[in-house]
Amino acid sequence: MSHLVSTEFTTHLDTVVDFLSTSTGLALVYCNSTRLIHDLLLSLESKMNRAFVKLDVPHIHGSLKKSDKFSLIKLFCMKIAGEGFDP
Repeated sequence: MSHLVSTEFTTHLDTVVDFLSTSTGLALVYCNSTRLIHDLLLSLESKMNRAFVKLDVPHIHGSLKKSDKFSLIKLFCMKIAGEGFDP
């Protein structure tokens, strides 16, 4: 099953990409549906690629193990780059 990210939401993603391309800050995008995460992730990564923003996008969702969720949150909050991962 595939879900499309709405035009309104992709406009908000443009704002996120603009922010990431002009600052050294972090951004958190919240989605209240695990089913929409995949399409949201693809849309965000596509927009980042077009804007030449070279960052990894960790995605945290309900299907992850609790330890994996907290590891990703810790990496995000501390801005820690790991092997093959640059938030």
